[in-house]
Amino acid sequence: MAAPIYIPTLCRHEHLIRCIESLKACSMADLTDVYIALDYPLSEDHRLGWGKINSYLDILQHDNPFKKLCIIKRDHNLGAFKNDIKTLEEYIIPFYDRWIFSEDDNEFSPNFLEYMNCCLDHFDVDKKALAVCGYNWPQYSIKSNGNNWYRQDVFFSAWGLGMWKDRWIECHQKLRSENYFKKQLESPQSLWRIWRTGSHNTHLFLNYTMTDRYIYHVYDELWAAFMHLENRYVIMPIISKVKNYGHDGSGLHCDRISSYINVFLDNEKHFSLQGKDLYFRHNRRAIVNKNYGLRQVPKWLWQRYTGRWVNPFLEEWKEDYTINVNGERL
Repeated sequence: MAAPIYIPTLCRHEHLIRCIESLKACSMADLTDVYIALDYPLSEDHRLGWGKINSYLDILQHDNPFKKLCIIKRDHNLGAFKNDIKTLEEYIIPFYDRWIFSEDDNEFSPNFLEYMNCCLDHFDVDKKALAVCGYNWPQYSIKSNGNNWYRQDVFFSAWGLGMWKDRWIECHQKLRSENYFKKQLESPQSLWRIWRTGSHNTHLFLNYTMTDRYIYHVYDELWAAFMHLENRYVIMPIISKVKNYGHDGSGLHCDRISSYINVFLDNEKHFSLQGKDLYFRHNRRAIVNKNYGLRQVPKWLWQRYTGRWVNPFLEEWKEDYTINVNGERL
């Protein structure tokens, strides 16, 4: 069964219409349950865009191209966070074991749904896989050995996100537990994992440790911290399946950054996992950039304690072994 997708929205009518029209053009759209949660205007500034979305959704419901279309219209303003989590907890989690989340400012590749469902099916048994990301950062060149996907454990992108129910429950139970981040200070291994990912993630970890509270609405940053601490990774495409328009100035917590909008979007209609699954030592990295934001161990220190001049955090192509898409070792 295809994973459902849910999309919270409010008043950015141009973004939402672009998002839904690109979703309609995806292969597997007719097999997909779609949930759109329209929040109520908080102020008069929201009402014009909200009204246009409301009218568009009425038309869409009469000419439904999806397997199922559920439009949720709020009668009072919940805010972005509550509109999101209320939709997830009431309409998705009780009925599905996996799902796709998207913000309303995403545009999808024609094979976005195939990519998501293919990866959610294939990596379901791999409990170290935390999520499937549809977006790939434009500033990174990806090493490819004929593969059209890769694993990475440094950044987490929520712009078009596939998630399994068991991993979502595990993450939220741990993050809601008492002193989760403070307890990580007692683990040298956890401190090392955070430190080596660079200054930004170290800052996030320290912030969560000091506040020691569950901050769900900072979705990608919170999940990134959890991914580092629990030694997990996400699946990403070599060619992005999502283009995000939120950095045009209209997005919540988003500055104007044109490079995110200018990302190349895959135009293929279908997707299947291709190429070897490359496993890398220490970080399973597939990034060409020299250190991908990672802190490096000085060569003299590495050589002194290992007797080798190889620095594991440089850009060398380290392959422990390869397996094919069926999980068979080659």
